[in-house]
Amino acid sequence: MSIKYKWKSNFFNQGYKLYKDSKSIAFLHNPFFSFNSEIEIKEEKFLIKYSSLIKGKLSIIDPSDNTEIGEIDLKWSLLKAKIRIKDRFFNWKAATLISLSWLCNEENGNSIAFYGNRIKGTINLEKDDELLALLGLYVRNLYRRYNAIGFGVLYILLMLSLKL
Repeated sequence: MSIKYKWKSNFFNQGYKLYKDSKSIAFLHNPFFSFNSEIEIKEEKFLIKYSSLIKGKLSIIDPSDNTEIGEIDLKWSLLKAKIRIKDRFFNWKAATLISLSWLCNEENGNSIAFYGNRIKGTINLEKDDELLALLGLYVRNLYRRYNAIGFGVLYILLMLSLKL
């Protein structure tokens, strides 16, 4: 059985709301100038904190007892990530070059598909998992920022070279 979530944000908002059956069920607070984020699912909270910016290592923390429940290992140049939540492992990757869709596969074969644009989209899962859905959105947002910065730098270099 497939589970379908919808997610929404607005252009200036720094967060994502996750919906199931038109009902808001979770929230990802993702400040633009910070790599640290907070996830709220019902009464539970989780934190995402950078361990190493250069190595692309992030920790997933349960703030109720300050324990690490997982990690995210980003592969910047490959648009890929490995996500671990407790004893579950996922491979996340951009499915298209322009990053309109993303795939996340669990080692046991479960798959998650992310689709969307800047402000809304859908997530299809085989099992209910709000935390994984929001972690996937978090990774997607990091890569979109990374691409925007890269294109911005290329644009500035191009403009500078045209003036020379």
